[in-house]
Amino acid sequence: MEDARDGGIYEMIKYFAERDKVLYVHFRNVSGTVTRFNEEFINTGYVDMKRAIETYHAAGFTGVFMDDHCPEIVGDTAFSGNWGGYRSRIFAQGYIQAMLESVTGERPK
Repeated sequence: MEDARDGGIYEMIKYFAERDKVLYVHFRNVSGTVTRFNEEFINTGYVDMKRAIETYHAAGFTGVFMDDHCPEIVGDTAFSGNWGGYRSRIFAQGYIQAMLESVTGERPK
């Protein structure tokens, strides 16, 4: 998490993605540090998600991005044993798709 806050995460993404060492990406954002960090909505926290996707794209990554630990929203419907509920996950999935389209200029067919 320190790497994310200090910008080192983008160099790590570049390093592993250029070497084809990324199978898929669990996309999430956090604030704070271990052991007291906070799960954030995907558009808040230390990582600039658009910059991260730009870095993956520039490195040639063509794999899958999926949401990961999403914050719980009061009154949301629980999501089968995982962090966050449906609203939180739908927001994250839509955000990821919008970032991918923004960076790649491509839309799903």
